[in-house]
Amino acid sequence: MAQPDGDQDMAPLNGITVLDLGRFIAGPACGALLADLGAEVIRIDKPNGSEDRELMSRTPEQDGKAYLVNNRGKKSIELDLQDPSDRAFFDVMLAQSDVVIANLPLTALNRLGVGYEALCKVKPDIVLGCISAFGSEGPLADRTGFDGVAQAVSGAIHLSGTPDRPMRSQVTYVDYATAQALAYGVASALFRRDRTGVGGIVEASLLASALSMVNATLLEDIENGEDRARTGNRSTVAGPSDVFETSDGLIVVQVVGTPIFRRWTRLVGRPDLETDPRFLTDFGRGRAGRELSLITAEWVRTLTTEEALRRLDEARVPCGRVLSPLQMWQSPDIQQGGYFTEVTHTGHGSYPLVGAPLRLSGYDVRPATPAPASNAHGKTLRARFHASHSQGSLS
Repeated sequence: MAQPDGDQDMAPLNGITVLDLGRFIAGPACGALLADLGAEVIRIDKPNGSEDRELMSRTPEQDGKAYLVNNRGKKSIELDLQDPSDRAFFDVMLAQSDVVIANLPLTALNRLGVGYEALCKVKPDIVLGCISAFGSEGPLADRTGFDGVAQAVSGAIHLSGTPDRPMRSQVTYVDYATAQALAYGVASALFRRDRTGVGGIVEASLLASALSMVNATLLEDIENGEDRARTGNRSTVAGPSDVFETSDGLIVVQVVGTPIFRRWTRLVGRPDLETDPRFLTDFGRGRAGRELSLITAEWVRTLTTEEALRRLDEARVPCGRVLSPLQMWQSPDIQQGGYFTEVTHTGHGSYPLVGAPLRLSGYDVRPATPAPASNAHGKTLRARFHASHSQGSLS
């Protein structure tokens, strides 16, 4: 879909040009967020297309689903940065750009000749946004890694699963959290550059993102002096908070805070639990959560999912239906919520994209165009940047 007439003037990043060297998920997803906010994001593909185009694809010739999601709203040009001619043209583009994104450690960028100092020789106020697996300090700095590795090293996998087996999340939440962190950092660096004229390096790492999410749990475990045991879907910090089986499906119920707990006790017919010493705080309810889950399970087991959710909603107890991705997509609640935008791609037909998970008054923060084919804008970009470069040289 195209942005409404005049809307681009309200785009927060209107006039910003981003050269996107990212691959796979975190780096490209950051570029997509910047494109959602109005930046011109130019993906620098390798000759004949880059390797991450096949991620979640059935055939090598087809762009993968992860590529379609994480490269929405961008343009594409193929360049071989080891080729002197292509590298010279990259510098022409760089001189007229504001941001470079890459998901490689700073040391690797230096080895490839696109480190911060090299970029500054061409564009002194450039903002370099860099994503790595483990950051730039310590013995892990140069190691490679993906989302699942960060989940493991951060302690997150240990916390998930059953008592006898930890479990990795199939949703690559660390990648997307890191993409959002870098987008936030890049926007902040651009704001600072407007005030000071100074660009700089913005670093984000998969492990730092994962650690930020585990931080509160770490503090509690330090205080307790022990690793907490895995409890499946049952929360260890509040209760009842668990997945429950109705007569025809599964729901999640999350009781957090004493006011909600009191409403829950009345809903299930157990107001006596309000004064039980074990359940006076979230801490206590989390530690004794198994009993609270059993009470909730007994209450919902004879109810249909629809009836259980209705009663919980009326009591203002947070709840939701457990859905598969396809069930989610078919849900009228989701369809009418304005979360998705349908885009049309020449090779893939129409498909839904979420885009940036936010709304901004005065600007439509939704994907403007689908992910580009490799080198789809190569000719027009070369002509445009060469012309601008020539005019700049003459002036």
